Amino acid sequence: MATGVSGNHPRAHGKSFRRSNKNSEQKLDEVKRSKDELDQWQRKLDTEEQNMDLAQERKQKPPVTFKK
Repeated sequence: MATGVSGNHPRAHGKSFRRSNKNSEQKLDEVKRSKDELDQWQRKLDTEEQNMDLAQERKQKPPVTFKK
C-alpha cells in the first residue's frame, strides 16, 4: 500500500520523530545551561549585595575606642 508519499511511510514518521525529539532534547539542554548560568549570576549578585550591606553597616558603626 505504498502511496509514494514519504510522509505516509512509517519509517519516515519514526525518523522525523527521532529528529524532533533530538532537537527538543538539545533545546532543553540549552535552557538548563541558561538557567544554571542565570543562577550563578544571581548568587554572585546576592553576594555582592551582602558585601555592600556589610560595608554600609561598618561605616555606620561608631569607631571602636580602647580605654587606657
